Amino acid sequence: MGARRARGPEGVEAGNLSHWREHLWFGLSVHPDYRERGLAGLLMDTAASMARSAGAEDLIIYSTDDSRSLYKKLYRDHISQEESSTRGIVGEEQKVHRLVVRLPDAAAAAPRRDKTLRFLAVMDLMRKRSVGPVPESAKNTKTFIVPGLFGNHQGDAYRGNLRRMAELGLSGEILDINTEDKSAEGMAAIAEAVRASPKPVVLVGHSRGGVLVHDWYRLAPPELKAKVARVVLVQAPLAGTNFANWVVGNVWRRLVVRYLSWKYGADIVKTAREMTPKVRAAVLEALPPWTREDLAKVWVLRSVKPPGRSFYGRHAALLKAMGDRDSDGIIPAASAEVPGAKDIFLQDVDHSNTMLEKPGWLKRWRGYAPH
Repeated sequence: MGARRARGPEGVEAGNLSHWREHLWFGLSVHPDYRERGLAGLLMDTAASMARSAGAEDLIIYSTDDSRSLYKKLYRDHISQEESSTRGIVGEEQKVHRLVVRLPDAAAAAPRRDKTLRFLAVMDLMRKRSVGPVPESAKNTKTFIVPGLFGNHQGDAYRGNLRRMAELGLSGEILDINTEDKSAEGMAAIAEAVRASPKPVVLVGHSRGGVLVHDWYRLAPPELKAKVARVVLVQAPLAGTNFANWVVGNVWRRLVVRYLSWKYGADIVKTAREMTPKVRAAVLEALPPWTREDLAKVWVLRSVKPPGRSFYGRHAALLKAMGDRDSDGIIPAASAEVPGAKDIFLQDVDHSNTMLEKPGWLKRWRGYAPH
């Protein structure tokens, strides 16, 4: 089939092999720890976004044997044509595969709108204390942070985030929600906070808190949705996590988790069951579909931490063994994705890096360094 090729700002064709080499090295220079799907996903999404912005219907990919299976997995439902040929000088021939990917029209099925590089640039400026003035429209909002499991019981959790916001002139607070408790009560607390706010609201949910924010927003009535300016989902297991399966799959682990959760007056085993992929799949199927207007408000932050370097190293290795190749040690990166939303995909960031500023002795001993 004939395929229109997209040209980037410098006139490089999306289907040109040299473009992929340049783009690959560019990606590696920014994210030296990208692993397989993480790097390929970033490059593929960037190229797809470039092709879409140029009005292209197809994205043409050239790959070697090593990367062919990965690309086919990433875009398995949208490959319309595949050809193979041999290139190179005699004795050093290499098989090259040409894949034609039909770009989906539906917003919900579109590749991620990657904002990783932009995010990293802003973070670098924040570390240097050289961020420019915050727009007045941002100062006219109120940010509510919905913590993850036990987040409200960790003294310094999210405090660094609030301090940085205050330095920028932004208003924020941590919602007093026990996210290890019943979902209905947590979502009711979110609704009350949004309803009572005199300003437009930015909802930031981490982990289990992100799941509550996600589910609440998709179920919210129009008058409350209209008050929400942004929805930020940080490392949220929207599609569940096999770590929850591991927790509830053994009687001794269930007993240990119940014992640890008694002091907070909640049954974490029940919450863990809610976070299994099977239960989350049923919930996502029942929720109202995303609209284009809703997706325009949504930002997603996901991350990957290699098992050997993660504070949650054993958990990350366990998830990898269960089929989740890329995770932050607790949440598979794929589970935290919202297709069509603005996406930030970070490397070498574990599940606590985004919320804790002062690690305890165990994390310091394990090499944890706050971001």
